[in-house]
Amino acid sequence: MKAFVDRHRTPRTFQEGDRVFLQVPLGSSLKVGQKPKLSPRFCGPWIVIKKISDVAYKLQLPDNCKVHPVFHVSKLRPYISRDENYVDGLVALENRASQPNVPFQVLDKRQRM
Repeated sequence: MKAFVDRHRTPRTFQEGDRVFLQVPLGSSLKVGQKPKLSPRFCGPWIVIKKISDVAYKLQLPDNCKVHPVFHVSKLRPYISRDENYVDGLVALENRASQPNVPFQVLDKRQRM
């Protein structure tokens, strides 16, 4: 079974100095417009500083970033110079659960009889 699945997979490897895109989690606070499912899925490109293991890489992130710089290879994509589909730079990777959803005002109400 494993041999059948591995026929269609190629191992991803990056070298030091390569540029990669980082996958943005769906629960992050990055929103473009009002629909989160239309938000960009990748941000970057970022430079690979060090190969920690076969599946872990350390990226060069800005100093103000509050994210651990080591990522699994499944969260990285190789840099292709088509920038129109990706967000330039780092996006806020904070958890949306920390931001309360409070309405500004009640516009209308309905009473059942």
